[in-house]
Amino acid sequence: INRAATASLQIMPPAGWQKSLAGYVEVNGQNFEIVLTPSISGRATVLKDTNATLPLELYKDITGQGRGQISAWVRTDSNMTGDYDLSLYGDSRSVLALAAGLGANGNFHYWTAGAFVDSAVAYSANTWYKLQLEFDTAADTYNFTVLDNAQNELFSEAGIAFGTPVTNSIDRIKLYTSETFDGNAYV
Repeated sequence: INRAATASLQIMPPAGWQKSLAGYVEVNGQNFEIVLTPSISGRATVLKDTNATLPLELYKDITGQGRGQISAWVRTDSNMTGDYDLSLYGDSRSVLALAAGLGANGNFHYWTAGAFVDSAVAYSANTWYKLQLEFDTAADTYNFTVLDNAQNELFSEAGIAFGTPVTNSIDRIKLYTSETFDGNAYV
């Protein structure tokens, strides 16, 4: 394949990542696409969610971690509605411990005590943002930081209580569009 001349590659999600459609009806048989542009590091995966009633997920199971940092470059297109979040699960992938990302209201948000909290910081469509989650399962807390393309800090909140406490470790990373999301989400 001449990658310089190819705008997109129709292939499966990145190696090791699973797509979860849980009742989702795929549009044109393709909900994930690897694209060369727009991208932050050579290639991006676009989650094409055109069903505003069911979520679309891209996830990876990992060896259980008690502490750590996860980051992802994300963006949406101008057609989006709903939330697009980076979330972490624990206790054998059964407990949603924490989530943070791009809220439906146009601001960054994070999940704590079973509910999302909106920040006062807005994001823009068609702009890349680095979401960083630093977690500690012993304390059941995490830090959420958002950086721009130049690695400038746009938002940071420390010591956020997990949305749901975990008893063991974090063992799943998930990028998730909410049930009301309708548009393209990039990672």
